[in-house]
Amino acid sequence: MSFSLHILGRTNTVFARSTIKSCINANSFGLKALFRSMSSQKKVAVVLSGCGVYDGTEVHEASSCLVHLSREGSAVSMFAPDIDQMHVINHLNGDVMSEKRNVLIESARIARGKAAPLSQLRASDFDAIIFPGGFGAAKNLCDFAVSGKDCMVQADTARVIGEFNKAGKPVGLCCIAPVLAAKLLPGCQVTMGSESEEGGLWPHAGATQAIGPLGGQHVIRGVTECLVDDAKKVVTTPAFMCEAPLHQIYEGVGALVREVLPRGARPHCYASKHLVGSQIVVQYGCLAKDSNVLQCIGTSAGVHSTPRALQCCNSSNLCNLYFNPRLPDGLSPLPSSKPPSFTTGTNSDDNKGQLAIGSGSALTMIALVSVSVAFVIVLLTAALYFIVRRLRRKCRGGGGGGGKSLTTTDMMELRPIGQHGDQHTVTTPLTNVDSQQEPMTQSLYSPPGLEFSSGSGSGVPKIVQRTIAKEVCHLQAVGRGRFGEVWRGEWRHEDVAVKVFYSTEEASWARESSIYEQCLMRHENVLAFLASDICGTGGWTQMVLITEYHPLGSLHDFLSQQPVLTLGNTIRLLFSAAKGLAFLHTEICGSPGKPALAHRDIKSRNILVKTGGVCCIADLGLAVRYSSINGMIDPSPPLVQGTKRYFAPEILDSSLDTRCFESLTQADMYAFALVVWETLLRCRLPDSDPVPYRLPFSEHAPNDPSVELMQSLVCEQALRPTVCQHWLTSSYSSAVVEMMTECWQHRASARLTSLRVKKCLRDLDESFRRRSHAILHPANAPQTTPDSIQRQVWDGKLPVCFVLPEDPDVPPLYSLVPRVGYFPALLDRLRAHLSRHAGIDEDSPGAQQLWLRSAGRPLRWHLPVGLLYDLERPKPPPLPWEVEIRTRDFPTDELVSFGPNNSLESYFLYCLKEADALKHRARVINEMGEREHRQLWQGLLNDQFDQFSVVNRKLMEGEAKYLPFRIYQQEADGGLSVLQCLAKPHREDSTPLTLSDLLRICMPNFADPVTLATHGVSLPMETPLAWAYDKLAYPDNFLHLVLQPSRCNSAGDGESSAMQLDSSSEF
Repeated sequence: MSFSLHILGRTNTVFARSTIKSCINANSFGLKALFRSMSSQKKVAVVLSGCGVYDGTEVHEASSCLVHLSREGSAVSMFAPDIDQMHVINHLNGDVMSEKRNVLIESARIARGKAAPLSQLRASDFDAIIFPGGFGAAKNLCDFAVSGKDCMVQADTARVIGEFNKAGKPVGLCCIAPVLAAKLLPGCQVTMGSESEEGGLWPHAGATQAIGPLGGQHVIRGVTECLVDDAKKVVTTPAFMCEAPLHQIYEGVGALVREVLPRGARPHCYASKHLVGSQIVVQYGCLAKDSNVLQCIGTSAGVHSTPRALQCCNSSNLCNLYFNPRLPDGLSPLPSSKPPSFTTGTNSDDNKGQLAIGSGSALTMIALVSVSVAFVIVLLTAALYFIVRRLRRKCRGGGGGGGKSLTTTDMMELRPIGQHGDQHTVTTPLTNVDSQQEPMTQSLYSPPGLEFSSGSGSGVPKIVQRTIAKEVCHLQAVGRGRFGEVWRGEWRHEDVAVKVFYSTEEASWARESSIYEQCLMRHENVLAFLASDICGTGGWTQMVLITEYHPLGSLHDFLSQQPVLTLGNTIRLLFSAAKGLAFLHTEICGSPGKPALAHRDIKSRNILVKTGGVCCIADLGLAVRYSSINGMIDPSPPLVQGTKRYFAPEILDSSLDTRCFESLTQADMYAFALVVWETLLRCRLPDSDPVPYRLPFSEHAPNDPSVELMQSLVCEQALRPTVCQHWLTSSYSSAVVEMMTECWQHRASARLTSLRVKKCLRDLDESFRRRSHAILHPANAPQTTPDSIQRQVWDGKLPVCFVLPEDPDVPPLYSLVPRVGYFPALLDRLRAHLSRHAGIDEDSPGAQQLWLRSAGRPLRWHLPVGLLYDLERPKPPPLPWEVEIRTRDFPTDELVSFGPNNSLESYFLYCLKEADALKHRARVINEMGEREHRQLWQGLLNDQFDQFSVVNRKLMEGEAKYLPFRIYQQEADGGLSVLQCLAKPHREDSTPLTLSDLLRICMPNFADPVTLATHGVSLPMETPLAWAYDKLAYPDNFLHLVLQPSRCNSAGDGESSAMQLDSSSEF
């Protein structure tokens, strides 16, 4: 396995090294086999926690570990605890399933049936151990997923990690698994990646905040890196804590495997350089298996008879490939014209891998290389500059300096598959677009590296949008139009809507993308935009637009399928749609700002119905923008554009002034009036039945009417849809009818504006809600508003008597403690009291390690005071509540040390982020600045409701995807069971989810009667969960519910037993 290469002169060193690399790569299989034969096979245990990322082991991480271990020649055995999983997750939709599965049996899927119980694993039988990640590590190997900093580790897992640590053998942990080391090995350094989310790249970054309280130390590392704690022999890597490509995860796991394998598993390889006469000889090789590693020590010329420099390594195969040892200063080769030679071999070879380099100036070589690299950089920079200029000019619509105007065709029209009707949209080419005008915002059509983000959080989230099309799985076609299709897709386990444009509609795709990318375009009643992308399908190119998916479909579909609407639901639908339209029509001035938008195609098919009975405006493909700064409409709109059935009279008779933006919004209001008429058809009023749903003018016009026919009906005959007489019997519906008729006036200037319609419907909605509230609550009952309920909850106080059992002479300290507050906020006051009456120095270890106890149980400092008191139910202690102050015998097995003074603030903000992630995907909390975060904490700390609520209102507003809640049950042995599952505010039919429904979802085996309590109040089981959350949530934005003791039948034997929460865990 030797070969020779002659190099003429020192200046060819770079070429020689590149050639050497290619030669060694060509023989890499032989070299690797040689290296492995020189080392003994090492035994590695891999501990699995199930099969599947959400309830077991992350399969990709486990596979990466096994592949790297196989390449290193290690003997692998796989183990898993023989216990039931915490729960079983449907990996298609994320729902919790009712079945039970065994961790060992599930792990055997990955191990190809060769998995042994973890109880059989002994550290003496193996050289190292590795724990791949996945939620199973935080659910089955410990309960970190539900208990956080107070988690408990599964017995066999704790034993195994302890044995390997005691034996000084390496422990490797991936992804979320490092929490095990932080919990079991105090003081160890671990990494779970970044400590900030970085725009969604690290979605689970909040978990790093628990490492400190668990007893470890977190160090930031990249996804392809690993962290080695030499003192504890612990190696960790972030893996799928980062939303990174799979190959980067593979590299990071590979780095971990190479560090975990004991150093004795590989021989030491070296690169040496020594001076022989007029030549520098470079040698590459590896020490023999029984060689003394001390041979690698000594890099100066003085310790060798021949001047020599030496570098050694054993981190991986071919680790010495790029070594370049440096000879001591002052040594240089003598002049010689003898050509050098290179050979490679093992230590047993005579040549030992020599590379002789002829004479020449090292400075000359360095200068030449530097000049070459600089020249290449200049060329690349110039080429990139011209490419960027060309693409930016193309984005603006110009073809260079020619001033060619941008043209486009109509946006895709959504149509339910299998239906035919009034789906045709008419448009004319867009003209008069100034090719030299700067775009209002940068489009994704711009080249990579120029992605734009407002920085305020009000615009589009800065995500990697150019690759998202490859990550979306198309599940079901839900609509089809002339210019493409709409699919229900799945992206990162969330349903999304994928609007597909064909290659001929690139201009349409670019226009709608640029509108959605506007700063401040986020609104709860405008369809939420996620990303846009271009992808190839093999035969043609598709442009995709990805938005949130709403399963109820368009308002047209909803009205066609819904049996009946109540008056309250009708007003709520129209009010939410009016809010979205008013938002589009309104300009927001500022930097950045939002231009005013005219939709140009308002109809029931372009308004979507969200879960909860509210609407959002969709399909902005024909929208135009207006800025009062320059008075320009972008792009210059054609006269005939939109859906013919909804054309305003001024469009039909060609009197619309397309240069006036107000005229365009007035045409929108005419179309909105027809949508109001469609919605009223399905409204049930007293003593009347709803009218069957139909499109406007359906009795006079076919499915696809012509412009001439609509002109005859609307302009010449002045027809409008028929107003049903029973709509005038109710003051609310008659007010809606009056507003509707004003909006479809023939004279555009006489129509109501969107802001006026929004105010009218808002007043009707509030009046209807007050009337409904008055019916449910008689006049003699105390009237409350949402703010007053929240204020009463905030003002709740508990009288607490703090006593020091260690010294009966110390007088008790009485205090009114806010129910929504935390005991650590009183620690400074308690220390001052002990210093004054007990002579305990505030800085003494005892004062710094204060802990509280009630009824013989330690009080958990991270739980709100009101929740701790509710956990004493059904027999709460008498008031004032006697709480013991303890200064010694800290229960380390039950409590986590409080830590630094900001620990409570960090935990509180972590809870807020977790709650907002469930409700709004963390969008709202991430848009807030540090000042608002501090205002939330200071408002709570100082008991300032107004200061707190002005910021918290942003977190509580808007439609929530899932409601954050936790259900607690105090166990007889002092433990605490906690349950948290995903629950939406409404059922599939949009009816509110109740507390009883919540228990059926989270605890399928629960039995009535059972009650849930919060803030000292037992709630009726028919209470809507959304109402309870909105009014009774704690400041951390979680609804904390305490399960009252109950009895339920155990499955199979019919006997009663104390109810236990599913997925229970000891705090």
